[in-house]
Amino acid sequence: MKQFWGAVGGLAAVAALVWGVFIWFHPAPSADPQGTQIAVAPPSALSSPETLSAPARSSAPPSSTASAQQVDVPAPPVMNQILVESGYSNEAVPCCMVGKNLFQLADNGKASFGYHWSSRLSDGTENTSKDCQILVTVTGPENPPSLRVMDCTTRRSNTFTGYGNYALVATPGEYVVTVTDELSGVTGAVTVTVIS
Repeated sequence: MKQFWGAVGGLAAVAALVWGVFIWFHPAPSADPQGTQIAVAPPSALSSPETLSAPARSSAPPSSTASAQQVDVPAPPVMNQILVESGYSNEAVPCCMVGKNLFQLADNGKASFGYHWSSRLSDGTENTSKDCQILVTVTGPENPPSLRVMDCTTRRSNTFTGYGNYALVATPGEYVVTVTDELSGVTGAVTVTVIS
């Protein structure tokens, strides 16, 4: 009889040990104050990288709702043309302008022909400033002295006088009056003919 109860006690001790191990590895759900059971995640789940990682933040700057409008500023006009014309001169030597760009020697064997120029800008207007560096040369059978001025445009003072800039020659032939703005490189010219 003692042997029977001894065997029963041993089995009870083994069962208690097995139950304790089961409870240790399978804890019962905890309860909140109202008695509601709350599932407790195992430690391995709490330490999961997906659970602990913070939501990704975008590094891109916030987009602007109103884009800046680019305003095209037109480029300032530049000189692109020089018109050269011939005409009467203010020189006292009697001389006749007998046609367009045509002059005749006077009785004293000399002729003077006047000239003027008009500088034009890229917007079509005339440049009347004194911001140029004008070089005027007259070439032909004779080479009168060159002229240097600041005037971008010259003209007669009134309709009763000739041009203040002129060339005095004594040899018939063709003469080329070249006007160059040395700052911009723009050049204009006119050809005149002197006859005897």
